[in-house]
Amino acid sequence: MKRFWREAKAVQGEDGWHVALDARRVKTQGGNPLAVPNKALADLLAGEWAAQGEEVEPGSFRHRDIADFAIDVVAPDRAAAIAALLRYAETDTLCYRADPEEPLFKRQQEVWEPLLAACEAREGVRFQRVSTARRTPPRSRPCATGSMGSTISPSPRSPPWPRSPPR
Repeated sequence: MKRFWREAKAVQGEDGWHVALDARRVKTQGGNPLAVPNKALADLLAGEWAAQGEEVEPGSFRHRDIADFAIDVVAPDRAAAIAALLRYAETDTLCYRADPEEPLFKRQQEVWEPLLAACEAREGVRFQRVSTARRTPPRSRPCATGSMGSTISPSPRSPPWPRSPPR
């Protein structure tokens, strides 16, 4: 497809921020208005359009593809999307930790723990951490669940992760 616009920019509308190509608002691949919650995201999306040459490279719209998916697929049934993601949470690498005496454990605490803690606080969920990747959480104790539709840990008083079994 050949480029058909001169200018791509973020514009504010009643339903959020949009990308306008020569004053025409962009729609998602599903035909919905591409409305995002803030100017920074709209600027990022407009930048993808502005960066196109004379020939449009569809594979270079990484952020637009994510925004389109969120609007076209996730937004119509957010609860179903969350439930689908939670099925994979118990096998997420962020939940598996090295043994506490290993140097990797400290690094996991520094890098991974803030991510999980922020998600827990924002979403009202609890992730069960498990020491050593050779062990999987029991099926009755999923890694992640919560107010999004399931249960997350057996009890809020449970330790963040079970102790490793003796070797």
